[in-house]
Amino acid sequence: MAIIKWNENLSIGDETIDKQHQELVNLLNSLEEATCQSLNTQTAEQTLDKLLNYTIEHFAAEERWMRQNGYTDMRRHIEEHRELADKVLGLKEELKTADKTINKEIVALIADWILDHILGSDLKAVKKVSNG
Repeated sequence: MAIIKWNENLSIGDETIDKQHQELVNLLNSLEEATCQSLNTQTAEQTLDKLLNYTIEHFAAEERWMRQNGYTDMRRHIEEHRELADKVLGLKEELKTADKTINKEIVALIADWILDHILGSDLKAVKKVSNG
């Protein structure tokens, strides 16, 4: 079962960014599936790595989009990207050092971060750019 189901409510109205958000959701759902099916720890860690790497790529693309569109609150948005990436990297390190496994609570936490960012900061940026 998907932890997040993509729907039009998650669309921010930019085709490229929306496709990237859909991929983030797909990767998150793959991580959730690996956790629910009790696949080996290595599979879950590889999926988390893919999610983290794609998130960083996505943030870079979003930041390019903001620069190209003259988004005025870009500094705060980029700081939010860095905070989120740092949290996920910290989580990954904690999993390694504490010899923990990825569990449903961790997946839910990442899902909340993704939803909050898409429906909060990203949607606000697109609306502000669209309205001038």
